[in-house]
Amino acid sequence: MDEQDAVTARILSVPAAEYHADAWTGPPRLSKSIAHLIVTRSALHGWHAHPRSGNPPTVASQVMDEGRLTHDLLLTPHRVAAEYVVLDVEEYRSNADKAARDEVIASGRTPIKAKHFAPIIEAVGNITKRLAALGISLLGPEGANEQGIEFEDDGVLCKGMPDRLILGDKGATIIEVKTINNAHPDYCRRQMTAMGYDIGEAAYRAAVRELRPDLAGRIDHAFVFCELTAPWGVTVGRSSGAMRARGELLWKRARGPDIRTMW
Repeated sequence: MDEQDAVTARILSVPAAEYHADAWTGPPRLSKSIAHLIVTRSALHGWHAHPRSGNPPTVASQVMDEGRLTHDLLLTPHRVAAEYVVLDVEEYRSNADKAARDEVIASGRTPIKAKHFAPIIEAVGNITKRLAALGISLLGPEGANEQGIEFEDDGVLCKGMPDRLILGDKGATIIEVKTINNAHPDYCRRQMTAMGYDIGEAAYRAAVRELRPDLAGRIDHAFVFCELTAPWGVTVGRSSGAMRARGELLWKRARGPDIRTMW
């Protein structure tokens, strides 16, 4: 088997909504978020939350919508105008304001109150400056942002969408952007395990190894933690050896016999 035959991954060209719904052909795919549920709850919980299970998806809260908008402004600003609508309302109390909100939602877009939009724009501007001072750019032709990857790992079909992936001849770089209340390194480290970011790192490393076997052992993975309130602290961190080993172990556990039986 030559190197070309060994590739068990592909770049996806499906729209983001289709990716998240796991709506294209083939069996259900394991993602980092479902893997985290499997190892912290059970395979049953993972399947219940999977978009293919038929159960209603989680309804996004205002905080979730604002976090996603921040993420999109940093990584895919070209999509923001088509996916969000800013409404100049104080609260959704009057029938007219509720109707405007519901019309936006019915169109498949996300309503954002103007009073919340302005602080997000301010935060993104300051975060971008902080990153530039650290020599980090989240935009540019040398990498791809939020590009889906389908890959097979130990016989389990998986998917991943790294925030930013740069593939070069001599190595690969994965950058994950996380909004956080406190960007102190100690707090960030605790969040990495509590939120399953270590599992996500293991999944994305596996995706790149399958996509580009020639880059195995030459994959750099960095987390960028960003505060959304003044003074907009930013911390860039990488997993320790122990944390990376933990993530690899949990990612392997998620692909164990329970998922194979249930799915």
